Amino acid sequence: AAMHDAAGRVTRRGYYDNVLPPAESERDAWAKLPFDEAGYAASLGVDTLAGGEKGYSVLERLWARPTLDCNGIVGGFTAPGAKTIIPAEASAKVSMRLVAEQDPERVAAALERFVADHTPDGFTATVKRHALARPLLLTTDSPAMEAARAALKEAFGGESAMIRCGASVPVAELIQRLLGIEAVLMGFGLPDDNLHAPNEKFDLSQFYSGAVAAAAFMHNLRRR
Repeated sequence: AAMHDAAGRVTRRGYYDNVLPPAESERDAWAKLPFDEAGYAASLGVDTLAGGEKGYSVLERLWARPTLDCNGIVGGFTAPGAKTIIPAEASAKVSMRLVAEQDPERVAAALERFVADHTPDGFTATVKRHALARPLLLTTDSPAMEAARAALKEAFGGESAMIRCGASVPVAELIQRLLGIEAVLMGFGLPDDNLHAPNEKFDLSQFYSGAVAAAAFMHNLRRR
């Protein structure tokens, strides 16, 4: 509970030091997108989007602000019925979605210090790292991106919306940093695809148009 303050900000010292804010042109473009906040809240099963970091739009919180989330807590007796036991151990899974310029090694070390500082006397706490990945911010005006935008227009018949995304594709950062190749991420999913859910779907129309876009992208790159 001490990891966030009343405004929804992560309380770890230095967490926001290197966060790169979006340009005003990006904010203006996002504000023009046909985003239905009430509909988005309903899709999540809540009445209103009351949580999260205050002072930022929903899209900016989704795409440009770092997060710290508790994904699950396990401890004590959880079977049906009652049992007056005192649990010997408990665990929590925590994930942090990082944004441009944040250092995952530094962020993870700060979390470990935070846990150590908040461990009561008589208790032992350990932190196990499952994965670390550097955040990636793509250049929107590179030749490769222009080739992608032209390919998407050819395949889908409309202009591309240049957004950020909270999804993790660590290999894209490696390609860009280690190989010096400008990465491009093209999205073909729809808002109602229910990603990672048991009833996840992918429309065939998006599959076929996505194949056209991929071919057009390679063709456009050849000419640049």
